[in-house]
Amino acid sequence: MCAVVPCQWRRIIGSYSDVTSTKYKKLFVRSLFKLNAYLSRELSVKCAISRAKLATCDQSV
Repeated sequence: MCAVVPCQWRRIIGSYSDVTSTKYKKLFVRSLFKLNAYLSRELSVKCAISRAKLATCDQSV
């Protein structure tokens, strides 16, 4: 997954003023924070499941 950094706004979107307005930039940044929070939460759940599986395997041996 590629993240768009703020300095790439003008290159990607161009000069379309409605999309490059502060309102939409804030929405975009907010969505990135939500995505990062979701991904980190999913990763921590997967790690917890993996640790639980390892603990179960160690106990059964």
